[in-house]
Amino acid sequence: MEQVRQQYRASLAELTFNSRPIITSLTIIAGENMQYGVAIVQAIEDQLRNVSPKIKLSVLYLMDSICKNIGPVYARLFSRNLVASFTAAYAVVDATDRERFKKVLATWKMPDPKVLPPGTGPPLFPVSLTSQLDTFISRME
Repeated sequence: MEQVRQQYRASLAELTFNSRPIITSLTIIAGENMQYGVAIVQAIEDQLRNVSPKIKLSVLYLMDSICKNIGPVYARLFSRNLVASFTAAYAVVDATDRERFKKVLATWKMPDPKVLPPGTGPPLFPVSLTSQLDTFISRME
């Protein structure tokens, strides 16, 4: 598992700006390696924690892409540290990126559009987590 985390971490190093092709590629790799989901999530959480503020939004977009496109396995794994990861990143990004973080958070509260009939599925992350993020954001403002 450590080897997978290191390999994924090396691939993450390419994500130095908001690049849809890189995010898509990293999302596909995560989907093909779901059995190593814990290692992949740890690598992404480490990246979000350690990159400069200018890159944090791109890492958040990757996390969002994996959860929405691969499925609930990754959403459950990211849920474990979601509040700590999101709030630490939000606290250091600029005002423009904070607005983008809020937009991503808003989508996490919406029902999964892939669940039929549309609008009937659960939100991507539990309300108990997204409400903590809302509280944090309102205290920051």
